[in-house]
Amino acid sequence: MSDMENNSKNNQENEPSKKRRSRRKMSKKKFLQQYEQKPKKFLTVSLPEEKMEEDKNVLITLYTKQQRFAVPKSSISVPDDTDPTGLNRMLSTMLEQSNLKESPPVFDFLVDGVMLHGALSKFLEESEASNREGGLVIEYLEQLPPPIPKDALNHDDWVAALHFSQDKLLITGCYDNTIHIWRPNVGDGTKKATKVLSDDTEAHIIKITDAHKAPVKAISWIPKKNHCFVSGGMDQSVRIWQWDAKSNRVRCVYKCRGHTQSIESLAVAADGELVASGSWEGALKIWTTGDEDIIEAKDDEPESKKSRSTVDPPKNKGPRATLSNHTQSVSGLVWPTLRTLASCSWDNSVRLWDVEAQQATGHYVGPCACLSLDSSPFNNTIIFSAMDARIRLLDPRSGDGLILEKTFQHHKRWANSVKWSPTNEYHFASGGFDNVVKLWDIRSCRSPLFEMLSHEDKVLAIDWSRPGVLFSGSADCNVKVFLLPRNASHEDQ
Repeated sequence: MSDMENNSKNNQENEPSKKRRSRRKMSKKKFLQQYEQKPKKFLTVSLPEEKMEEDKNVLITLYTKQQRFAVPKSSISVPDDTDPTGLNRMLSTMLEQSNLKESPPVFDFLVDGVMLHGALSKFLEESEASNREGGLVIEYLEQLPPPIPKDALNHDDWVAALHFSQDKLLITGCYDNTIHIWRPNVGDGTKKATKVLSDDTEAHIIKITDAHKAPVKAISWIPKKNHCFVSGGMDQSVRIWQWDAKSNRVRCVYKCRGHTQSIESLAVAADGELVASGSWEGALKIWTTGDEDIIEAKDDEPESKKSRSTVDPPKNKGPRATLSNHTQSVSGLVWPTLRTLASCSWDNSVRLWDVEAQQATGHYVGPCACLSLDSSPFNNTIIFSAMDARIRLLDPRSGDGLILEKTFQHHKRWANSVKWSPTNEYHFASGGFDNVVKLWDIRSCRSPLFEMLSHEDKVLAIDWSRPGVLFSGSADCNVKVFLLPRNASHEDQ
């Protein structure tokens, strides 16, 4: 065969591929424009007649667990630079064609259980997904409305601790040694309240002056004990109190003695029978909330003050148990179950305890000091914050101790307090020394859902005990209140 014939044959074989390469890639904008112009009777997306380059497209299938926003499942080929904005435009058109009786909301998108923030191509690159033939299955869910900031509850000093009860009473502990009880108007916790309060004096019930001899570092209501609460201070004491709502009087019922340095953390078991306290010296002690473990001890209260008191003096209690595996400050405590305790410490560790056996059952050692932790009410997974400004998620269910599952990084300084949502297994909140409260979804490690920028100084404590309302206490001497719209619970997600 002559050279001329060979060249002619090669040109004929190469002509189709040249034609394919000569066709201009269709832009995302043009694709979306053509899609939105489709006849209203169609719910699925078909490719334009001009074929797009296969290696620049991604096959996707969209679905949702929120049935009122469901569309028929179908495979859709989209440009690989499609991002959540583009996906929202597509879904909006599809829902309008399906005669949705409300305006289509904005959606978030999950791919392999991870929230999509950028283009599909970026996700594929970061997830190292090399096989695209099966396409991507993408779940969409209604995007949360932002939290609604409300008025502040003003204090005279730093607010180091706070807890909101099931009967809508807020208790706060401060650096001026005082304890306050408030009744903020927050609606029913799941519906929007028109206001939190019109004036501090409307919400404020009582101030306990000199509740401790030093700053109050930890505080909690005791469930099922008729307005009883427990506090811990830098004066080395744990105190159990009772508030009489009718007379609006508070008395100290028990002084719990045994710590030798500042109380840094407290947690109350769900049945209200046991209190755990952690201190600066690294000791972890367990106390009963009744008349058990009463001891004789010299009262350090001045005799003149005692003689003026018209109420019974507090009884002294000793600890039911002492757990001593930590070597530095016990900065956080939580009860995952009635008789299981979790603790975190400045010794870099998170530990699980069998309280009845008085022994550790698991531990995780991190890279730096741990500051705060909480246990999920849904599955007992644990989140904890540390001095590297990161928040980590541990799974205790593997049988191999505490396994690190995820790390969340967005605070610029320490995240001093973390709390799980009481209604959504995916959500938690954090408060940091960068003055910011953040709302997170565990399916998005790199970026929080929302940032609440209401404080002017570091956030020392947060509380999310009831649905629909989040509290934060700060060194700016304020408690901020944030209302979370009803679908922040996302029961159907």
